[in-house]
Amino acid sequence: MSQPTMKEAKRLDAAARRAAARIGLRAIKSRTINTSIWDHGEYMLVDRYSGSIFEGYCFELTATDIIEYCREMGA
Repeated sequence: MSQPTMKEAKRLDAAARRAAARIGLRAIKSRTINTSIWDHGEYMLVDRYSGSIFEGYCFELTATDIIEYCREMGA
């Protein structure tokens, strides 16, 4: 699979954040430059109010993963 263009990446980022907000979560993107075993450089889903981590403990979720997860949870 090829890497998304900058425009596609921004569109996916916004869609992932909107999907998470619809089910009461926040999609947080890692800000790291150097990935490690504990930070894969992608996204994490956390509860909007308590900050509890739902998925992506090591920032391993992609924007597409978040959109799919939120679809399943919202259904």
